Amino acid sequence: MDTQTRNVLSIASGKNEEAIVEALQPVVSKVKYVVSDLAPAMRKAIEKVCPKAIHVLDHFHVIQLFTDALERCRKYLAKGGTKHGSVRRVCRWLSQRPEK
Repeated sequence: MDTQTRNVLSIASGKNEEAIVEALQPVVSKVKYVVSDLAPAMRKAIEKVCPKAIHVLDHFHVIQLFTDALERCRKYLAKGGTKHGSVRRVCRWLSQRPEK
């Protein structure tokens, strides 16, 4: 997306590396930032075509990673896991809203 005109510069027609490379090629000179999900094909294509561009992960997938980690931690503690000393405290911190 062009941040000044708010026009979408390119959209990939598929999720494989070739489709992503094909979508990025025409706009490579304009690309400063690339926003994507966590797909390995996307990461490889961005590194290949736009190595100097800053790769930004979208908000949804970052939150999903933290939520999954928190869920695994909660299940571990529910089963009586105490092997990792401060796991309970860290889980509690992660589940709280950030202070303003």
